[in-house]
Amino acid sequence: MTIERTISPLFAVNTYWVIENEHIILIDPVAPLENGRLSHAEFDFAILSHEHYDHISSVNELKAKYGFPVFCGESAKNGLMDPTVNMSRYVEFLKQYIPFGTSEADSCDYSCQADHFLKNGEVIEWQDHELFIKETPGHSQGSICILLDDRYLFCGDTLFKDYPTATRMPGGSTKAFRTITEPWLDSLPQDIVVYPGHTEPFRLSERYKTSH
Repeated sequence: MTIERTISPLFAVNTYWVIENEHIILIDPVAPLENGRLSHAEFDFAILSHEHYDHISSVNELKAKYGFPVFCGESAKNGLMDPTVNMSRYVEFLKQYIPFGTSEADSCDYSCQADHFLKNGEVIEWQDHELFIKETPGHSQGSICILLDDRYLFCGDTLFKDYPTATRMPGGSTKAFRTITEPWLDSLPQDIVVYPGHTEPFRLSERYKTSH
C-alpha cells in the first residue's frame, strides 16, 4: 500500500491517494487530480473529511468525470448542501484568515451531495485494510477522522502540527473538540502518522494541542 498526495491551489488543500492492488481511495478529492496512476488504476470511492468548501469544491466535477461514489460523515450531510455552512458563500472573507496557500476563487453558492453516510465507529473493509471512522466534532459539526490500519490518521482540519484547531467557524465547537475529539486523540498511539487537510504529515505526538 502507498499513500500519495496532491495539493490543490485552493487554500493548499491536500488530496490523499491510498493505493493498493491498482485500487484507489481518495480523501478530500479536490481538482486537479494529477497522478500517473490514473491510466491503469480504479477509483473505488472518495471520503470527505468534513463539509467545508475548500475540501468539497470539486466533488460535482470529479464525480461526473470519474464516476466514483462519495462518502462523508452523517453529520456533514446538511452542510454539504448549505452554502452558509460549507462557507462557499464566504470565500472572499476566508481569504483573509486561512494561512494555507492562496486562492483565486470567488464566493459562490456551492452545494454537493454524498452517496453514502458513515456512522461513528463504522469500519470499512478495503483491499485487506480497515478504515475506522470516528466523528471528531470541533472544527465543524461534520468532521470525521479516518484511522487506517491503526497506523495512519486522515484528519482533515481536525488537527495540525503547527496550528491550533479552528473551532469558531460555522458548526464549530470548542467544547465538542475538548470533550469529545481531544480525549479520543489522546487515547491513540502517539506514533501514528497524521495526514492533515493542509500542510505536511506528522506524528500524532507532534500535534498542536489547543483550539481557538
